[in-house]
Amino acid sequence: MEKSSHNKATTATVAPTPGLWVRPTQAETLLSMLRDCRSRGTALGLPAIMAAGLAQHSARVLELRRRGYEIKNQMVRVTGVVHSTYELTFDPEANR
Repeated sequence: MEKSSHNKATTATVAPTPGLWVRPTQAETLLSMLRDCRSRGTALGLPAIMAAGLAQHSARVLELRRRGYEIKNQMVRVTGVVHSTYELTFDPEANR
């Protein structure tokens, strides 16, 4: 058996191979969804977030808020069921 010669410092700095598809992070996916809803003048509902397979969506919202995005969360109770929506109210990258 041959030993692996992986060096964490080296592998952490290696760029992805050109032409390979890189999956967006969950925060990037959520941001894209929020931007899309904002452009349509609607709020992003929790069912859409869940359908996208985002784990721990509240942690992703917090991550975006710490990066300077302002996200408004609204919870409304309708016939005993809580409906949660999210709106991107400020995008620090919008005017770049």
